[in-house]
Amino acid sequence: MATVQQPTSAQQRRVQWKPIDRALARYSTQSLRVLLHAALGSPGCSRFHDHLLLLWTRILRTPSHPGDQAGAGDLPGLVEAVMRAAPGRGTVTEIQPNDPRALVGFKVAGERLLVHPGQLDHPLMFLRSAQLTALAIDEPVRVVHGFTLTDVLELVLRYTDHAVTALAPAWPQAYEDRAPEEIACGISPGEGEAAQGLADLDPAVVTGACGNPERAARALDWLTADLSDLPLRYRPTAPLFGPVLAVVAHGRRRLVPVSAALGSFAAALERLLAAVPDRQGAEQRLQKLTVDRVAQLLGLDEAPARPGPVCVISSPGYRYDIAVVSALADGALSGRIEAGRSALADGGAPGRGRLVVYGGPRVLGPELIRDTAYLHVEELAEILADAEGDPSLLALFVLELTEHPGVDAVLFREPLDAWTEWWRESTLLMPGPHREGAAVVSPAAGLDTTWQRAATWARLDDVLAAAGLPQALDWRFAHPAEPDPGVPGEHADLLYPGNGGGALVVRISTVPPLAVVASPCPDQGAVLDLAAMTGLADSIRTTVTGYPLVAAHFTLPNGAPVVLQLTETTQPHQPPPAEPGRDVDEQEAGERLLLHAGADPDHARIGIDLDPPLLASFTGDGHQGHQILGRLLHHLVEQVRQARGAGPGTDPEAFAEAWDAAYPVLRITGATTYWPAIAPHYTLPRSRHLHARALHTAAAAIRRAGVPAGSWHGPDAYARGGPAEQLLHALEDELTQQIRAHQPSLVEELARHLNAAWSTRTRGHHEMRVNLAAPWAANWAPEAGRRQSDAATATSALQLLLQQAITTQPAGRRPVDILAVAELVALAELVLHCGTTAVAAARRLHDLHLEIHPSGVFTLTDTGEADTADPDAELVHLGFDAGAYRHARHERFLAQAAAARPNSSTTPPCSSARGRAPRPCSPRRTCPPPASSPRPTGSSTSTGTSGSPRWAPCSPPPPTGRPDPKASP
Repeated sequence: MATVQQPTSAQQRRVQWKPIDRALARYSTQSLRVLLHAALGSPGCSRFHDHLLLLWTRILRTPSHPGDQAGAGDLPGLVEAVMRAAPGRGTVTEIQPNDPRALVGFKVAGERLLVHPGQLDHPLMFLRSAQLTALAIDEPVRVVHGFTLTDVLELVLRYTDHAVTALAPAWPQAYEDRAPEEIACGISPGEGEAAQGLADLDPAVVTGACGNPERAARALDWLTADLSDLPLRYRPTAPLFGPVLAVVAHGRRRLVPVSAALGSFAAALERLLAAVPDRQGAEQRLQKLTVDRVAQLLGLDEAPARPGPVCVISSPGYRYDIAVVSALADGALSGRIEAGRSALADGGAPGRGRLVVYGGPRVLGPELIRDTAYLHVEELAEILADAEGDPSLLALFVLELTEHPGVDAVLFREPLDAWTEWWRESTLLMPGPHREGAAVVSPAAGLDTTWQRAATWARLDDVLAAAGLPQALDWRFAHPAEPDPGVPGEHADLLYPGNGGGALVVRISTVPPLAVVASPCPDQGAVLDLAAMTGLADSIRTTVTGYPLVAAHFTLPNGAPVVLQLTETTQPHQPPPAEPGRDVDEQEAGERLLLHAGADPDHARIGIDLDPPLLASFTGDGHQGHQILGRLLHHLVEQVRQARGAGPGTDPEAFAEAWDAAYPVLRITGATTYWPAIAPHYTLPRSRHLHARALHTAAAAIRRAGVPAGSWHGPDAYARGGPAEQLLHALEDELTQQIRAHQPSLVEELARHLNAAWSTRTRGHHEMRVNLAAPWAANWAPEAGRRQSDAATATSALQLLLQQAITTQPAGRRPVDILAVAELVALAELVLHCGTTAVAAARRLHDLHLEIHPSGVFTLTDTGEADTADPDAELVHLGFDAGAYRHARHERFLAQAAAARPNSSTTPPCSSARGRAPRPCSPRRTCPPPASSPRPTGSSTSTGTSGSPRWAPCSPPPPTGRPDPKASP
């Protein structure tokens, strides 16, 4: 029997050119070039990139000839022919290619240019890394080559921007001839027509659009090669052309297809790095840039001016340490990372997470994590963006990787796979006894999460860029927000704490393009704190976007966003000095409301400075201030429109009618009350990831206590000495041991957090009552329920912990940091839930079901359905429904609050009282906004909108500085 010989890898890579030439022969060369440019740029053909690129090179190497016109319908036949002739070429099947239809942009040379992802992994992360590297090597590269790496980056992105702009209008949202999961290659007829100008695009058009055309032209000459001189050897992990953006064929220079542009840039970066002069100086500059980038991402106030090869950053409150390193060369990276790991091992305290953050163009491959985690600085940026600025989530992720309970190590292909899995499931490792070996993290589900995030933010980042604001990735908190039902466009909420405790709040929308920028006043006596400014900015955005006539007035013809900057002053505006010889009508002067506002038409900016008299107009029902603000906004936007040649916009009366139909954007209500101080601010993190760690701890305690595994129901579960009682004893003992293991300062720290939690609960309760009595009470009903539940949970858990810590004095060595307290609170919440559920069942309030797995994982659930053996038998339980009881209490609270009316106070809103607005909050963040000092008379600011309240991040301490208004007076 004959043996079938398997082809070798060289035979697999070999191309049979004759079948390809026969398939191409009948078509004209020009039409084939157009067709291939369209296909190589199309999202419908990205899986077949290598085969299509092979066809394109063959067309250019063959002399031009006439023939039939090749169109979209001929592409599948050509692809089938080339796949048979080149079976060794790869086809993307296991992952979803990045879709260029997202129109993702990247800022370079002061402009946001469209990116075609091509075949590059994590293209946005790569571009950010290359841009940072360029800052370190640009000068020595310019001396040698006459251009910089930044010039090369701009040249490549100018080309992708030109190509995507030409092709995007023809890309269909979905290809109707195939299912989304189908592996197929095809384009629409319109795509072929859109590519007409790309096939013969003059490279001078691209270089001429660059900021420095001369250097761009030199860079393009360096990136040009004769096609006949290129080996075109197929390697799956390397671009086919190498550092080549343009090829010369038959005496004419042509740009490579747009899908190959980023690959060419990656190869060009490698070649430039290999020949960098003054490598030591470049390495030092790269290290400084990397340290600065890490400091910016972590929100540090300052970074070392001259960091060493290893820069260590400690986070005492979050129980992990970071070593920052960087490297330009491949060979140096592993040594630098090992130096960072050693520095953490030598100086780190036991029980702390260890993280090495590295910068530069190199990225590690698959890693086996034992005692130290490794992240590229741009991977750190993506993780913090997902965490929406919550530092505890990064700390918990590092602890998960470095502690890896139950296994010896964690293995993953790249850290973002581990982060995605941990973020989605709250844990990487299921509870259970220790087992030898490593836990393997599967790659993310076929998607590039970094590109998906950039696609989500693409239109919002366009607005930010046009408004002169940083992209979403550079903000400490950035969260897409759902507009009200029926309102078009996208919304986002952003916050940056700023230096010295200052804060900058931004609310943006895409329809109309709008950015509301608010900065609280740090002066004593300011009415609007950060939360109030947040609510005001949010309400203005909701009103502008929710009414078509108002939105039309804010819409500029060229799509530029209107930027509204809000500031507050504690001093009333003074009238300008009277002109000599002119009498001022005293009665008229007494009726005037002096405003400090202005417009900058060139940048489409308007600014309003809120002084005490203007804020006083928002007292009572808030309608007077709302009307004044609406007319002022119309006037300022009208100035911008007319100066930019956009016409007057919406008629003033029609605008006022639409604006006044909305709830007031701000209402200041005074009430005589005493509010306790919050010292410190309640900033204890609370997330499902903390609760997952509590479940790990509880499962280990159950295994150690020998609680039997099984399933029980009713009296079998809650009988004296039964499994529920054993479970509770194990959890209570574990909580006691955890408290004893901490340092004695735990008692004081718990008392501080409990005081903050109760103070926040009291102030939040007052604020809810004010807003539930307002016309927009329906918007506050869900928020009121969330606040009541969260506040009760926080205070109950902290009370239990404090009582236990007083009776069982902590005397261990475990440091008392914010993460330690948060973990204890999560465990206390679990103990409280299990205790109330089991005790209530034992007292026959409801039924009980308990399941305990051998790993220690358990479920303890109640049911309110009454269960009797027969109608005449004794009732087994009362059928108490705890959920229905809580719902009834909440509804009763809403009804009482809606019927109540707060007592008005004569205290003016410009007093030392700081206002409060609906606290926006992400579900992952439970920190409340900062509170004011106690005072006998308080004022609450509330915002009314036509939709639901907007949740924002937890606020930093009151700011100490604010920027000057961008608008002229």
